[in-house]
Amino acid sequence: MRKNFYISSLAAICFVLSTPLLAQRNPEARWPKTPSGKYFCFTDEMEKYRLLQSGLKDNSAAFEHWVSNQTAILNNNTNTSLRSSPIVYTIPVIFHIIHNGEAKGTGRNISQAFI
Repeated sequence: MRKNFYISSLAAICFVLSTPLLAQRNPEARWPKTPSGKYFCFTDEMEKYRLLQSGLKDNSAAFEHWVSNQTAILNNNTNTSLRSSPIVYTIPVIFHIIHNGEAKGTGRNISQAFI
């Protein structure tokens, strides 16, 4: 019984210690940094890298064409009945004023108008 406990404990420790080895590798280290040491937004480069790795076809031109068509349709649509009026949301907000028991508007007990 004690032998099974030691074996299972050893297996658990080995698993926990090997978890970083199973972690996903980020290709961000392959990209250059700015002079300040930060990375630019490499969305386009990462998309090209992903397409290169997967062997898929780049459909960005088709997507851009579709978006421009949809934008033109929305801009040319003069029928306002299809458009809904903007929705106004009322969000209740509660302020808790912590004070030392002063009258309203004096000391740390600020007035309602100030809020």
